[in-house]
Amino acid sequence: MDETKVMEILAQILQNQTEIKVELKQEIHELVGKLEMRLENEVIEKIRGLYDDRQLHNETTLNIIGALNRMETKLDVRQLETAHFRRVK
Repeated sequence: MDETKVMEILAQILQNQTEIKVELKQEIHELVGKLEMRLENEVIEKIRGLYDDRQLHNETTLNIIGALNRMETKLDVRQLETAHFRRVK
């Protein structure tokens, strides 16, 4: 083979490598974009779940506090009744 033929082959190899490099960069960019979107969606879903759990926890806590307040009121009434009963004896 003569030198020009070798140079043409090397030039073709270099051109093919450059094309492959560009294609790989595009594919990597697309895959990273898809991965970012998927992660973002998963994170949003998990944050939504945490927020819902927090809301449920707050509602449960408010219900418990309300029940305790009602029981405290009833207990106060019973203490007053008991004190009155003791005075009457």
